[in-house]
Amino acid sequence: MPEISVLPAEVAEKIAAGEVIERPVSIVKELVENCIDAGAASIRVEVEKGGKAMIRVADDGCGMTRDDFQLAFTRHATSKIRTIDDLFNIRTMGFRGEALASVAAVARVNAVTRSTDDESGWEITIEPPEAPALRSAGRGPGTTIEVRDLFFNIPARRKFLKRDETELGHITRYLQAVALAFPGISISLVSNARKVFSAPAVESVRRRVAAFYGEDLAEDLLETEGGGEGLRVYALLAPPFYSRVNSYSQYVYVNDRFVRDRVLQSAVSQSFRGLLEQRRFPIVFLYITIAPQEVDVNVHPTKMEIRFRNASSVRSTVVAVLSQALLKADFVPTITAPGPASLSPRADNIRRSIEAFYENRVAQPGDFHAAGPPARPGEQNLPLSTSPGPGPVYPSGSLMQVRGTYIVQETGEGIAIIDQHALHERILYSQIRRRLDAGNLQGQRLLVPEVVDVTPAERLALETAHEALLKLGIDVELFGEDAVAFHSFPAVLGDVNRERLTRDLISDLVQARGPRSLDDALTALAALLACHSAVRAGDSLSPEELDALLRKAEETEARYACPHGRPTKLVLTFDELERRFKRK
Repeated sequence: MPEISVLPAEVAEKIAAGEVIERPVSIVKELVENCIDAGAASIRVEVEKGGKAMIRVADDGCGMTRDDFQLAFTRHATSKIRTIDDLFNIRTMGFRGEALASVAAVARVNAVTRSTDDESGWEITIEPPEAPALRSAGRGPGTTIEVRDLFFNIPARRKFLKRDETELGHITRYLQAVALAFPGISISLVSNARKVFSAPAVESVRRRVAAFYGEDLAEDLLETEGGGEGLRVYALLAPPFYSRVNSYSQYVYVNDRFVRDRVLQSAVSQSFRGLLEQRRFPIVFLYITIAPQEVDVNVHPTKMEIRFRNASSVRSTVVAVLSQALLKADFVPTITAPGPASLSPRADNIRRSIEAFYENRVAQPGDFHAAGPPARPGEQNLPLSTSPGPGPVYPSGSLMQVRGTYIVQETGEGIAIIDQHALHERILYSQIRRRLDAGNLQGQRLLVPEVVDVTPAERLALETAHEALLKLGIDVELFGEDAVAFHSFPAVLGDVNRERLTRDLISDLVQARGPRSLDDALTALAALLACHSAVRAGDSLSPEELDALLRKAEETEARYACPHGRPTKLVLTFDELERRFKRK
């Protein structure tokens, strides 16, 4: 067995740094937390190459004195705790005393600071393994820390970093979360000398939400608060019809700290149960204020995970506050009812999506329900049943819609029950994929562009997916600093709810984990487009539309399942029916 030895200081420092510094956003998080603790009114973050080449964070906070500055980059040096008991009474964002030392162990650092009580500032340069160099410098009150060449001395660790766009996305999302927690602080982000976003100080969380999500959503937010002594809950809840396809737009804070906590996420889900469609997620801004002694924020070095002393009590309080507000609210969106003779928009899409199927067919009176594909010249459509007399294979009544959701059909083997949405979704998805395989999808230009307010992270995701979107026939461009304009959508989609489609499309792009190949992105987006264009449960279809939908399915590959893997059809065989009725 090898002998036990003490690790060299250099190795130990790099191991410790690995617990705190995972990627560029880890550095941004630690430095920004220090800015907040320093009482900054303005924080500016600049990055190059997603933070891998350079990160610069500047604030106008209280700054540091010369003596404090010399100690700041020493391991376990902090001004925020003194005894072990202080760990259970944390009232600051940073406290561990590891961040600056960890950064200095894996990158080249230059920092400049000036205390509000001093007339001049100080500058320090740290380039491992060289000794730190301290000198006087000019600066206004506050601190600027510049970090370059992350993991330059740990090449193996650097290889695990993702693309520049991915790392920038993490930084953008984190800073957006900070901005929503501290609306009174001005926060800006610049990437490669280009402004990503600028959030001036505002008077309320609602105004900060408006800056990122638009005025309409901000105005519709339901505000609620409650709780008891030692635990206060404040929340802004978006109406269910603003829901998303993922939980990306759920912001949860505990004592102003942005966290990811299963207890609180479960409480939000419980509160909205019965108000949302399946697999939809609400937009929520939830702020918990709790006595520091009742929560442990020292569970993980990144301080993103927490642990409540009485988790069940916290959960029940949050559920009570949110549920009471949601039950009292009157979330009724305004819609325009169609005329009595018109079909629902999505049902009408079926007719448009299969128009080409009938273009080359000469219809005969009474044969709209003829079975199988159109007859070729010289051929006849042969009946598949032994029903006497001439007429269609599907006589009147053999196709029936149940609850506006399922199609019941008699087949050669029994009774088929078809999910109309799942089947139409598969048909449209197959059409989109076939056209993509043949080239780009044809886009239909809008007379008036669809303008959508976006957050900086959403705008970045759209820019990254620009090539895939163009191939799908979706032309989108920047519209000012906080919005984008959709100029075209795939012509194959027909008339869809474009607002909901664009929001879910953006959410999908933002939520994508890691870089996706072009084909993977096209596959995911094609499924999303098909889902939004397909007839939905509750849409009433005419007998002709029911028949046309099943005809088109015969030309569609993998028609047994929708693009998300749900079955499109279940069959109750005649053998099973006879067995159930004791005929066998």
